[in-house]
Amino acid sequence: MDVKIIKTLAIFVLLLIAVSANLAQAPGAPPDYIKNGNQQNAKGNIDAAIDSYTKAIELGQHIAQAYLLRGAAYNLKREEDKALSDATSAITLDASLVEAYFLRAELRQSKNDLAGALSDIERVLALSPGSQRALIKHAELKKIMGEDGAAVSDLQMAVDIDPKSQLGRCAAVAIRVIRGDVRADEVVADLDALIENGFKNVPEAYFHRGTVHLQLGHLDEALADFTKTLQLDPRNAFAWINRGSVRQAKGDTQGAIDDYSRAIEINPELAWGWGNRGVTRLLIGDTIGAQKDFDRCLEIDASLKPLLDAKIRLAKEKLGVKDPP
Repeated sequence: MDVKIIKTLAIFVLLLIAVSANLAQAPGAPPDYIKNGNQQNAKGNIDAAIDSYTKAIELGQHIAQAYLLRGAAYNLKREEDKALSDATSAITLDASLVEAYFLRAELRQSKNDLAGALSDIERVLALSPGSQRALIKHAELKKIMGEDGAAVSDLQMAVDIDPKSQLGRCAAVAIRVIRGDVRADEVVADLDALIENGFKNVPEAYFHRGTVHLQLGHLDEALADFTKTLQLDPRNAFAWINRGSVRQAKGDTQGAIDDYSRAIEINPELAWGWGNRGVTRLLIGDTIGAQKDFDRCLEIDASLKPLLDAKIRLAKEKLGVKDPP
């Protein structure tokens, strides 16, 4: 199951909880079609669930909630235009339906309508000023828009509301991510929660988690995180270098060379791009290309010579090559 579906399912669970609470307080006959739709969704029968929510709408059974749930179900099917239309219908019928704004914000963001998504989250904050989840989402959007200061301000407010809650911890980690202060001794679970509860479209979040995984030797996880970083930010030269390091460690020498070459293309003054590519070229027997890369690395930063020499020695040991005495 891919990441988008997992995250959409998580959103849908939140919607079910919120809507169920509203329905429990509603007077009148039980909303049979909504209940049936929820049951179908729980079984994974998305089309049957959509049919039930549609009948609820046609019969006037808690129409705003039915639109909201049907929109979430459409989103599970990747029918984003229908999902967006239903979220908007839910808001039109009930302007206080917080979860509908959350859903529409996610959909607008996926369509790169950041201003629209921001407007929806600001409406949530007007309705629920103490919502840590909304503050973190607001911070994510601000970060994507390049407003780091505003993002940190949002996150600090989220921390102040309840620093011991999971979302409070997420916000604290997010502040460190923006400031570049995330180390290998940070708990990976905190970074998982950060991405799950916000910052899912912020490349730095994946980059830092990938760095932690790499330092801990979790190569598959690191590869996935650096790949996601590059999907979101293809010009992150350091992510190309780190992914190259992972690929080299996994034995994918050509993939590593390709990644180092891309880093050099983006930033020709990145010494380790040349140095790492040289080491990998040495491992495949391209001694001439390797030496050219080593020379360029040291032209950029001569202080790297001891570390580079150590890497070259390790590479030669792998090849069974001994330097002359």
